[in-house]
Amino acid sequence: MAAVIQDATLRGYAKATIGEAFGRYRYLKKKEWSETRGARGTFYVDFVGLSPAGWFDFTARRNGIASRGIEVKFVVHPDGSYEVGMVSKVVVKTDGKTYRYPQADVTSILDAVYANREIGY
Repeated sequence: MAAVIQDATLRGYAKATIGEAFGRYRYLKKKEWSETRGARGTFYVDFVGLSPAGWFDFTARRNGIASRGIEVKFVVHPDGSYEVGMVSKVVVKTDGKTYRYPQADVTSILDAVYANREIGY
């Protein structure tokens, strides 16, 4: 199912497939796709992208931040329709704990990814 989502396009972002847009997003160094089968034939496809805190990002380092990024959860319904279910900013601390912060404004995150602009944290 992850390959299906990567080959699909989102409404309002028809110039690139989901996989192309997320694949070329330069502000994420590590990019992973995974899928999970849910109840009643629903699938969840997750994209997680992370970048390590920069050498000169003293604020992040002082706050114990090892890396930051985004998580996008796509929902694929049994009828084949799909949607973005949730977008979260992700912070991984130096102690290994991961914190997810769901974002109400999904559009601003998607706009940044498709335009290859940096997302503020």
